[in-house]
Amino acid sequence: MKYPCGMRLTLFSRIPQAGRCKTRLIPKLGAEGAARIHHEMSLRAITHGRLLQHHFPELDFEIAIAGDPDQASHFYGRELRFCAQAGGDLGERMHACFRQGREDGIQRHVLIGSDAPDLDDKQLLAAFEGLADHDLVLGPARDGGYYLIGLSAPPPPLLFQNLPWGSPEILGLTLARAQEEGLALQLLPALDDVDEPADLKHWYDHRRQWPEKADGVSVILPVLDEAEHIGPRIQALREDGADEVIVVDGGSNDDTPDLATQAGARVLHSEPGRARQMNRGARAARHSALLFLHADTALASGWRESLLTALVDPRVVGGAFRFRLDHSAWRYRLLEGLVALRCRLLRRPYGDQGLFCRREAFLRMEGFPEVAVMEDYVFVGRLRREGRLRLLKQAAVSSARNWERVGFWRVTLAHRLMILGHVLGISLDRLARLRQHLLR
Repeated sequence: MKYPCGMRLTLFSRIPQAGRCKTRLIPKLGAEGAARIHHEMSLRAITHGRLLQHHFPELDFEIAIAGDPDQASHFYGRELRFCAQAGGDLGERMHACFRQGREDGIQRHVLIGSDAPDLDDKQLLAAFEGLADHDLVLGPARDGGYYLIGLSAPPPPLLFQNLPWGSPEILGLTLARAQEEGLALQLLPALDDVDEPADLKHWYDHRRQWPEKADGVSVILPVLDEAEHIGPRIQALREDGADEVIVVDGGSNDDTPDLATQAGARVLHSEPGRARQMNRGARAARHSALLFLHADTALASGWRESLLTALVDPRVVGGAFRFRLDHSAWRYRLLEGLVALRCRLLRRPYGDQGLFCRREAFLRMEGFPEVAVMEDYVFVGRLRREGRLRLLKQAAVSSARNWERVGFWRVTLAHRLMILGHVLGISLDRLARLRQHLLR
């Protein structure tokens, strides 16, 4: 297949399985912790690969996986393009990757890992621009390796053969071989990378600097059999300026996915479960502000501007809208007042208020806990530890259908019992069974 702009970015990564990645960090973090760091860093690299596509919309972006590409899509998003890395040592795998790029008609090819926390779309852009008049671009790592390599010339085998990969001599040896091959070389700024436990400070320092001005809002709607509401909801969001609407279907038996596609949303599929669906959508999001919205919740006009304005303050990591229900009875106004009081005193909004957050904070927390109940309650608790929450004046107007179907006081009591049970340490599985019994 030929690629129109002749440019490709390849991220070398692994499936984030315990014991299979970042093994040199295991003595410090444990196998699960090392895998989690690798997952976070890979997601960060993917985010900047997508941002680069704002500069080059036709850029081919692929993730080369050391393992099963189909399995990788579960962790990083099915809408991405995955391929398997070739066999052999790192040099042989990189050479095969560049060779395949030439066969595909790629003229400027950049290959990166996920280990350099400060590598962003600006450096990636500089690498592609450098390849316009250089054969080779290298991003040197301060430990003696390199975090990026780009070629506009056919890959010379000598550049990758019989090198002591993982040693501090790699950069120097590569520079010497590039000179032997007569390659015109450009060096990017040196960056730190994360390989050893002592390097972790670079990652932690970088994470503290993540808050930044949002580039847009990705709205994520977890749905199941919402054909009645989904089309008008998506249309309203797009008319009010949503930069992206992602519908994650949990196995609807009606026309929800087709109607969502017709309304202009990106439709993804997931196993059922609101937390699982929201995590799936967030991993696929293209923008740095995430808004999680129930399918039966409508936002007041001006919501996007208010949300982005709140995130201009780097101390703010997220927040929610004002809670309202679409019913005129006095008891619903009483409930809205109690929710407003709770939010003002405890800074604890819930999912039916339209939760929003920075993508970086979402990744640090590894998203919503994939539990049967109270995923929003636990998520907000974790989000508060990341920074400040901002409660916006615009209303998120939710349907009162559940209160009307089951009974106002029964639903209200069930919600209060869930919180009380969680505070008392009752397991979420037991609370889920209790909630099912109360609301059936």
